Amino acid sequence: MIRFIIFFTVIMIWVIWNVFKAGNRKNSAGKPETSAARNRCAGKKYFWTWMQTAGAFQLQFIRPEESGGYPAISGMVHGIAVTVQGRPPSDGRPESTQFRFRFPESAQIGLSLRLSANPSELKKAAGNRSSQSMQDILQGRTLKGYFLQVGNPEIFKRCLSAECLDCLCRLHLIYPGITLTDTELLVNAAGINNDLQGFQQQLKALLEAAECFAAFAAGCAARKKMTVSVSSPPEPVREKLSGDGKQDSPAEEKPEAAPDRGIGENPEPASASIPEKTVFLHTLCSAGSTPQQQKAFFEKYLGAEVEWSGSLKMFYSYSTDFVFGQTSGVKAAFDLYEFKPEGSFIPVKIKAVVSFSEDAGRPFRNAYGKTFRFRGKLLKFEPVAREIFLSGGMIIGVES
Repeated sequence: MIRFIIFFTVIMIWVIWNVFKAGNRKNSAGKPETSAARNRCAGKKYFWTWMQTAGAFQLQFIRPEESGGYPAISGMVHGIAVTVQGRPPSDGRPESTQFRFRFPESAQIGLSLRLSANPSELKKAAGNRSSQSMQDILQGRTLKGYFLQVGNPEIFKRCLSAECLDCLCRLHLIYPGITLTDTELLVNAAGINNDLQGFQQQLKALLEAAECFAAFAAGCAARKKMTVSVSSPPEPVREKLSGDGKQDSPAEEKPEAAPDRGIGENPEPASASIPEKTVFLHTLCSAGSTPQQQKAFFEKYLGAEVEWSGSLKMFYSYSTDFVFGQTSGVKAAFDLYEFKPEGSFIPVKIKAVVSFSEDAGRPFRNAYGKTFRFRGKLLKFEPVAREIFLSGGMIIGVES
C-alpha cells in the first residue's frame, strides 16, 4: 500500500510539472517578439567579423547587446575619432552601416556638404535653403546630386585639393549618402559587411579618405587664421607718460629679438645630420607618437637638404601659396614612402610636396606615376596628412 501511494505521488508531481511547463511555453509563444530581441538576434551574426576588424585597427569593439542590438567599433586613428555602427532595418529600409570620422581640427568655415543620388534626401538636408554651386571647382568632375552651404567659399575653394575632390566623386559613386562638415566626414553604407577581408578593406579606404579631409580641415583653419591676422590692424603704440605729463625714458633698452621667419622663407640649415631616408621617415611617422612629438622631431632637421625619389602624383603652377609664400613656381606632390608599423593593419603613406621654379613643370607633363629623383630643403611637416614640404626643389632625374 505504501509503495502504491509513493508511486501515485510521483506520477502526480510529474503531470503537474509538465502542465506548468506547457503553460509557460504557450504564454511565451503568445507574446510578440520585441524589436530589441529581434535586433539582438540579427546583430550577433556580425560579431566575429567586426571584433576581428576592431582588433586589426587597434580599435574598441562594442558588443551588439551594448549598442542597440548591432555591433559597433570606436577609437582613435592618427588623431581622427572613428565610430562605425551597424544599424537595424527602419522605415522600410534594410540594414545599414554608418561610418563617422571626426577631425582633430575644425575647418571653421561653416561647411555643410551633402552628397546623395536621392532627391528627397537632398531636399530634407536643404530645408528652405538653396544650394551653392561647386561647378567652378569640380574641374570636369561630376557630382550628380549635392547640397552645399559654406560660410567662406574662397577658403573652401582654395583648400579643397584635387585629391579631396577625387575622394568625393569616388565616395559618391559607391555610397548612398555622404556628409562633410567643418568637423567630420559621415558615410552611410547600404547593408552590413560580414566579410572579414572586405570589411577591413572598406574601413581602410574610408580612413584614407578621412585623413585627406582632416588635412583639408586643418588647411582651412590655418588659412583662416592667416587671413584674420593679416586683416587685423596693428595696435597703436602709446607712450607712457609720467605724472607731470612728460614722457618717461626707458630705464633699460632691451635687445631686439631675432625676427620670425615668414611663411615661405627658407629656414636656416639644420645643424643635425639627417638620417638615411627610410630611418628618418620611420622615426618621423612611427606608431604611437603624437603629432606634437612628430613636429618636434622634424624641427631638429629644419632646413636640411635631402635628395629623395618619389612617384609623381600631381603638379600645378602657383602665383602665391600658403606654405611656399609669395614667390610663384610649380608645386608637385610625390608618393614618397609607405610602410606598415608593427602591430598595425593600416599602412602609413608619406608624401612630399615640393616647390620648384616656374620652368620646372615641363618634365612633369604626362608623367603621372613616374618616379622622379629630386632635391630640396625641409620646410614643414603636416602630421595628419603626413606631408613633408620641401622648398628650393631641383629635379635630379627620372628613375622610371
